[in-house]
Amino acid sequence: MIPKLNGQILTVCIFPFLRMDGNYFQNDLVRDIKIHYG
Repeated sequence: MIPKLNGQILTVCIFPFLRMDGNYFQNDLVRDIKIHYG
């Protein structure tokens, strides 16, 4: 139950940003993830 709830929270938090600025998530976010996590 808790993991499902956490997934829903992440989805609710992330999706508005995906809709607002897709370019950031396609480029800068992916680059930042690669920089920080390898």
